[in-house]
Amino acid sequence: MRGVEACFKYNLSERLSFSANYTFSESTIRRDEANPAVQGNDLPFTPHNKVNIGIIGEMPDLFSFLANWRYVGKMFSDVENRDRLSDYSVFDIRLLRGIGPNTEVSLGMENLFDEEYDVPNMAGEDLKAPGRMIIGALNLKW
Repeated sequence: MRGVEACFKYNLSERLSFSANYTFSESTIRRDEANPAVQGNDLPFTPHNKVNIGIIGEMPDLFSFLANWRYVGKMFSDVENRDRLSDYSVFDIRLLRGIGPNTEVSLGMENLFDEEYDVPNMAGEDLKAPGRMIIGALNLKW
């Protein structure tokens, strides 16, 4: 497996920043003594391209927020490279608030626009993403 990742962050203001990253990976099966026919194929569940673009805002007395667009390129779900999963992109948002020196609560929504896409899985089944998800969390740091 080989690849490259590029990251960029720019402070738009004291409380607002922009970030982006791109990952390119090239992963091929170099040797498989049990199944030589798959040599040279892509590793399953490894897209060649991934992109994240986000905005991070901080309002110290209220909350912080994140808005992020994610793109995941096409990939295979089997070593034979017969089952190709389509690329997809989703938009996520999250609000965070500190409630103590070592405690933070957050509420977020993944796949805000309820995009439908295939989920990688080892069973070889056609599974769809669960759709829009609301996620709450309590984070403790020590």
